[in-house]
Amino acid sequence: MELNITELFNDETFDTLDYQDSIASSGNQNIGELTWRNAMNSEYIYVNEDNAEEIRDYFLGYGAWSEEELSDNKELNALLIQEIANNMQSYNETREDEDAYASRIYKSEDNQYYIYIGE
Repeated sequence: MELNITELFNDETFDTLDYQDSIASSGNQNIGELTWRNAMNSEYIYVNEDNAEEIRDYFLGYGAWSEEELSDNKELNALLIQEIANNMQSYNETREDEDAYASRIYKSEDNQYYIYIGE
């Protein structure tokens, strides 16, 4: 599945570190709680009844969550926002260094940004 994230990607107020950061880089012992709260309160909603199961299956593939933990669509959307933020960080690094890790984000010929969620 591909999700169009152009609006979020071009949002200059969207700082990926507000949604995906670590104690090591931020120095903040509560960074996990803060980034999760930001993701839960994001204005960007990508999970809906039509795609929730496929997105849930994607995250179940990580082996880090149970189906019960991923049953709430709002929380699933927050997790997806964090995944997008992480991939945006990787995408930006990749653009600067061609040998860097490639993210799941790509830019289409018509200047739209998409993230691929799936295997």
